[in-house]
Amino acid sequence: MLVALSGCATPDAPQPPSLRIPSPVTDLRATRTGDRVTLSWTAPAQTTDDENIKRPGTIRVCRDVEAATACTPIVSDIPALVGKAQQYTDTLSAEQMQHTTVLVYHVQALNPAGRADQASNPATVPIGPTLPAPAALRLESTRSGVIVHWRGAAAPKTADLDFSYRILRRDAGSANWAALATIPAADGDLAYSDTTPVFGHDYDYAALGISHFSRTGKDYEVEGDAAAPQTIAFRDVFPPGAPAGLQAVYAGVPGQDAIDLSWNPEQERELAGYNVYRHEQGGNPSRLNSELLPGTSYHDSHVLPGRKYFYSITAVDAHGVESKPSEEASESVPAVQK
Repeated sequence: MLVALSGCATPDAPQPPSLRIPSPVTDLRATRTGDRVTLSWTAPAQTTDDENIKRPGTIRVCRDVEAATACTPIVSDIPALVGKAQQYTDTLSAEQMQHTTVLVYHVQALNPAGRADQASNPATVPIGPTLPAPAALRLESTRSGVIVHWRGAAAPKTADLDFSYRILRRDAGSANWAALATIPAADGDLAYSDTTPVFGHDYDYAALGISHFSRTGKDYEVEGDAAAPQTIAFRDVFPPGAPAGLQAVYAGVPGQDAIDLSWNPEQERELAGYNVYRHEQGGNPSRLNSELLPGTSYHDSHVLPGRKYFYSITAVDAHGVESKPSEEASESVPAVQK
């Protein structure tokens, strides 16, 4: 008997059912302000089998110390927002904040049955004793910049910590702070002079305490609470310093009388130039130049024989603010020989 054979497709090997375990979180970040650690991450949108998550589970947050490899839960019931950004704030106790160490955070995404894959990337946060927020923060505007004043506190006595204050500045109302300087901590009135502001701009300043320590060859910083920011409108209302070193020397020849002046350059940041003033004994000074002088010398050829002249110099900044006159210098023009 002939048996007819017909071709048929071989079925795929059976696949195990999906466990619907969320993929691990890969973008965990941690920031600390005072005793509050804020964790941020994106909840996974797919499972480890590359399937879209249809039934969200929960998020477990773990906190451990330094090089620990465990994932010790501190909360396990945060509803997972599939594919969306999430946050959790961990408030540390006063006792915890007194220990100098590094906290290591992880999060795990769990399915509704409580199963999870590996923990997220670690996010580390150094903690330790900190200085209180700087007191009495105030700003002083000067011709050379802004002086930040505050009152410091006595640093705690501990062998493994160094303490300092950090001064911050930003354009008024912006979100981006820039660190200007780190000043050793001390008890009492402290100040920092910022010589980089630009006239015509408004600035916010802040100050906070910093604790420094090292662990296993790494340096860490712990930020304390910041003083409330202060704002200053930095305007050029300050005259430049009066020029110094003015000298007057007769520099003429018969029939061509002249007096040469020279002086030291003024160190004004936005200097526009100089004015030269002259008067005779008992007279009122009058300006000799019609336009600002860019240099530090002047040749006065409008002098008369037998006269004595008194000179002074002023500096003028880019905003038209003029300094006080320099100390006077005098010189006499020889009389005509008969």
